[in-house]
Amino acid sequence: MKKSKLVLYSLLIVLFGFGCGKDSDEDCSCPNTGMDEYYIKYDLRSTTIYLGGTLNVIIKDETGISTNYTVDTQTEWELTVGPVSRGFDSSIHVIANQDTNDRLRLYTKISVSKNNSPFAIKASDESDDPRDDVYLTYTIDY
Repeated sequence: MKKSKLVLYSLLIVLFGFGCGKDSDEDCSCPNTGMDEYYIKYDLRSTTIYLGGTLNVIIKDETGISTNYTVDTQTEWELTVGPVSRGFDSSIHVIANQDTNDRLRLYTKISVSKNNSPFAIKASDESDDPRDDVYLTYTIDY
């Protein structure tokens, strides 16, 4: 009986001894280590009956600076930025560069990847209402 208890205690020590700790690799995804890396993916899709239109897309990059891009209408566009830290305020603002005669539909998403996990949608605006601009934000709070 004593031998089986000794084996059980040894097994428990081995199992719990290899968990995350201060000496673990940086890739460890332990909660509350302060080493989490996040990546933000901005997605944009637009539809319209007109050809040749463009959109001004303003995103917040990994440094927190607003960066402008010009994107053709009727296309799918995405951009990934990072790494960023917890508390990062991501945003995407899309504005039509010409009159759309209320025929432009804009669909946006902000997705987040934590420690190389798959991206998860955190904010989206998938309204089918015609509009000339859309603004979407998300703050990493986990």
